[in-house]
Amino acid sequence: MDGIIEIAVNAARLIRELSQPMIEKGMNLRFEYSPESFSGTEVDNAVMICQRVLEELGATPEHKVILNLPSTVEMSTPNQYADQIEYVIKHLKSRDCAILQKFRIKDGTEYTGRVRMPKSNTKTVNITTTNGEKLKLKNTDIAVLGVWKKTHPENCHFLVCYPYMANKVFSTKKKKKIEPQWMSVEAQGDYVEFYCCSYKYSIPSSGILKISSVANGEILYVARKTGEEIGQVIGYYKGGNKYQRYLLMEYLADDPVLCEKLDLTKMNEEDREAVAKQ
Repeated sequence: MDGIIEIAVNAARLIRELSQPMIEKGMNLRFEYSPESFSGTEVDNAVMICQRVLEELGATPEHKVILNLPSTVEMSTPNQYADQIEYVIKHLKSRDCAILQKFRIKDGTEYTGRVRMPKSNTKTVNITTTNGEKLKLKNTDIAVLGVWKKTHPENCHFLVCYPYMANKVFSTKKKKKIEPQWMSVEAQGDYVEFYCCSYKYSIPSSGILKISSVANGEILYVARKTGEEIGQVIGYYKGGNKYQRYLLMEYLADDPVLCEKLDLTKMNEEDREAVAKQ
């Protein structure tokens, strides 16, 4: 690992040296480091090499370096990739000297930049990347949107956009398809993922994602089988746990072993996390 770090540090040193004449003439340059083998590197080693490169590039809170953590070769599920990024955010000593916000669209392209927090029904997302490029993307083109408060980089929240099925009003049998909505990722696993969906998302000064509804609106819990495009409403905030458990078992009826396990639980936030990991 020492040899790999030495290669990266030497390259960063060379880039900084070659840039000095332009910087001295007044050019505003921002460096970017992209460890292309990030997805196949032990995360502690990834933190170590990123830290050394940031130091060599002279990163400061006033002159941040873009730190791009790519999934060059997809070697993990989306939730594991998200966990890797969150780990780097928490353990990078110079995290206040790096820009880490990321957007990944469904063709695999990743962007770093700023975006206005979408509402549930936002169809177009305008992104300004850190190099000034302005992008306009459809909600369904974005695979995952990672957001956090600048003052709380340790609290990373992930939003995804999928359609889902919901019961029609006054009916427990007939269902209707809801067009793609932005939802907060609550729990992910190899078989099923859980989301929380309502009208508005925001991150207050505490750094914790706030989900709120309009007057007479509801906060929904949605389940989606991994690999499928359409999810299913399985309950509501402050709704009955028994009915929520029933809807989830109905949705996962093709896995009777898992349904049997669910029948012994109360469907609260902690149980959704446990179910996703089974």
